[in-house]
Amino acid sequence: MWLNARSRLIYPVAFVGETRSVRLEGEGYFEVRRDEKHPFIAEINGMTIKVLGTSFNLKSFPEEGRTTATLLNGKIEISTGGKNIVLTPDMQADLTGEHLTIKRVDAKSYRAWTKGNFVFRRERLESIMNDL
Repeated sequence: MWLNARSRLIYPVAFVGETRSVRLEGEGYFEVRRDEKHPFIAEINGMTIKVLGTSFNLKSFPEEGRTTATLLNGKIEISTGGKNIVLTPDMQADLTGEHLTIKRVDAKSYRAWTKGNFVFRRERLESIMNDL
């Protein structure tokens, strides 16, 4: 688990019960071990992500007005606004307001920040400046 600058992860002292639930504010990269008896659930600004053993990046900063979940490997199930969608590797769910878009991406570039790198492809200048 990596947290980017201006990010916060909220979690219990110990995971008790049937799920392992966390809430993220900002950006975080997760590598989660599969445990069918205790699924991992991440919540971030209007999106609930059920993790099915995987590596993924979540991002939502208030000034950007959008929430993204990007899958590197494995599977995740996105729930938002009554919709449930399963992502496979190199897919991204982008929630802007109540509009959900699913697209193919180079998922490795969304993890670059965990190694101290920046990768920008077809990004708006405002988004680039926020990341910098």
